[in-house]
Amino acid sequence: MRNRDIYSLFLIFILTGLALWVNFVPNNNFLGRDVSIRRGLDLQGGIQVLLRAAEENVSTEEMRTVAGVIDADPAHLLRKP
Repeated sequence: MRNRDIYSLFLIFILTGLALWVNFVPNNNFLGRDVSIRRGLDLQGGIQVLLRAAEENVSTEEMRTVAGVIDADPAHLLRKP
């Protein structure tokens, strides 16, 4: 092996060891920062949206259209106007 390959392999081992140490650090605290795993909504149980019309005279087709828009881009519900 060439010296460059050995140095690259050594660097990979060092970085892997550092990443594992940060991942499994005791008390989830690394250099004063909280490194605990934060679960997203998909792992916490997600969110549920109930679609209810404010008016009584809303057709089924209109409700399906609105439901399709929400399914296509659910993040717009979380955006501030």
